[in-house]
Amino acid sequence: MSTERVHRLLSAISEWTPELHISSLDHSLYALHEEELTDEDEQKLRTILKTNPHLRDPDLQAFVETPSLADDYWWLDPDKW
Repeated sequence: MSTERVHRLLSAISEWTPELHISSLDHSLYALHEEELTDEDEQKLRTILKTNPHLRDPDLQAFVETPSLADDYWWLDPDKW
């Protein structure tokens, strides 16, 4: 079962809008590194990343993209969303 922290992070990513500072999104994505995600968590995250319309912005995707970590953490590669 997922931890409460994972649920909070997923919620923060899901609810992110441009009115919030981009670093809050960046923080939530990076904080997921410290958590062990279940398959269900990963599916929820994938759905969130695909369905939040604010996350489709190319500039935002370029900001969160981290090629050096994308092999281990797919959520840091917007092409894998």
